[in-house]
Amino acid sequence: MLEQRFGRASAIATQQAMYDAVDEVGRAAATESIDIQWTRGGSLRVARGQQQLPSIQRAFETYERFGLAEHYELLDKRATDERVLIAGALGSIYSPNTATIHPGKLVRGLARAVERLGGVIYEQTEVT
Repeated sequence: MLEQRFGRASAIATQQAMYDAVDEVGRAAATESIDIQWTRGGSLRVARGQQQLPSIQRAFETYERFGLAEHYELLDKRATDERVLIAGALGSIYSPNTATIHPGKLVRGLARAVERLGGVIYEQTEVT
């Protein structure tokens, strides 16, 4: 959809920015000593039935077409089962480019950092 609306280069740049954002959140939290429970673990999009396998394959082909396939791995049933046991799983697409965080700790920690650096946060203020 991004390619159709904004062009190929913008679509690729947007996806690359999303990959970079994962590390940037972890870096910013570490720099500001904010314990956000940042854990890079990757993500799986799992096909739980024959009808979902084509969607997984098309997603991987799209990443290939954009030159982003190095960020993904197409997994068959055996390889998926080695990562996670889900009833009916027949395959998946894996990306190492994700992390989990505690969003509340991130927001509160960033607010403290902004205020420590002299910024003022105005809460519940009407925007005009």
